[in-house]
Amino acid sequence: MGYISYSPVYGTRSGWMHDLSRRVPEGFPGVMEAVNATAISVFQDEGVGWLHFGFTPFTGLSEEYELPGHSPAFRWFMRYLWEHGEAVYPARTQLSYKEKWAPQVVLPEYAGFQGPADLGAFAHIFRAANAF
Repeated sequence: MGYISYSPVYGTRSGWMHDLSRRVPEGFPGVMEAVNATAISVFQDEGVGWLHFGFTPFTGLSEEYELPGHSPAFRWFMRYLWEHGEAVYPARTQLSYKEKWAPQVVLPEYAGFQGPADLGAFAHIFRAANAF
């Protein structure tokens, strides 16, 4: 009905990262939650310190982190994708799924470009996020 793969995470917050997940569209609600809850139980039994949920594009955009010279057009585009970009990437449902696990630490992640950001640079970001 569904699966989640977990990848190892190293460093000061070593543990596992909830990585790739898929479920059968006609599957039962809660399949992914059941898989993840089982994995969390195993991780706790093994003494794993952290379960990471990774980056969710287009979320948590905050003006306080913008640098001088930021692109207002890029800010508008990212906010637009957050509001209306389900076809590009289901950020809202991804974030909702991650937040239901009551994360202890949420860190902002931002993309930066050397020089002006162009369509090619955006395409690389979208590819990295598996957006198409």
